[in-house]
Amino acid sequence: FFLESTGYFEFGFNRRGPGSPPGIIPFFSRRIGLDSDNRPIPVQGGVKLAGRMGRYNLGFLTVNTGHDGGTPQTNYSTLRVSRDMLTRSNWGVVYVNKEPVGPDHDPNGDLYASHSNSASGGDLNFSVLENLKFGGSLLQTNTPDSSGSQREGNGYAVWSNDNWDVQFYYRDIDERFNPEAGFVLRTGIEQMEGFVGWSWRSDTAFLQRVEPHVRTVYTMDQDNELATRYQHWATSLDFRDGSSLELAWNPQFDEVTDTFVLDEGDPTDPNDSSDDVEVRPGAYDMRQWLARYSSDSS
Repeated sequence: FFLESTGYFEFGFNRRGPGSPPGIIPFFSRRIGLDSDNRPIPVQGGVKLAGRMGRYNLGFLTVNTGHDGGTPQTNYSTLRVSRDMLTRSNWGVVYVNKEPVGPDHDPNGDLYASHSNSASGGDLNFSVLENLKFGGSLLQTNTPDSSGSQREGNGYAVWSNDNWDVQFYYRDIDERFNPEAGFVLRTGIEQMEGFVGWSWRSDTAFLQRVEPHVRTVYTMDQDNELATRYQHWATSLDFRDGSSLELAWNPQFDEVTDTFVLDEGDPTDPNDSSDDVEVRPGAYDMRQWLARYSSDSS
């Protein structure tokens, strides 16, 4: 029910490729059926409509989950409309709503674990000159009792041909940006990302494709101070039998501003006596070597 026709609900331009971090998803169906602590709650039923009408693409979904403990019965709804233009370009809008059935407060005045939340926005994607693609999107969330800006904006430009792939992305995500029916990895940041890859191909050799590439993700806080820097230096090998191999070196930097604790123990195992680890503020450098092999998917 959730996986079929997902393309009609896609928003913006979520790049894919080696070393690529996940993008922002305003509607993420895996949120449905879980409470705020990721415990399963019953799904009562839902309706979905997806398809094309001329040059328009339509995706509509509404699902109800049942009452469970402190989580009230909740409705999740999303509407995605986009329109194709020119030959390979499009624009569109999206609206996502998460609404508990009944008030946000219980009779004692305490907030339920689930409350109303919505996200809305628009995107624009242009493909020109055969090899160039660029565009961007804007999203606004609305959460009760949350002060401050709740916006997200991004822009991108991608140029590729048979040998070269060059990408650039910029995104600005407010600290209060909160798509509760969607997915965002990190808020309160400005981020720049660049990728350059070169490919060699053969029509006859056992080694079908070789692609050395590099990706750098530079993340700042809202005061433009460096928070995280991630680099991905790698070479991908695609073989004619359908298998692939990637060798990579990933140096990373993190600036930790507040003390936090990593919970090492398993609270469900009385015999697990692992100690928690306290991470103190400071600058941390990490280096990762990676070898990843994938056989023919068949």
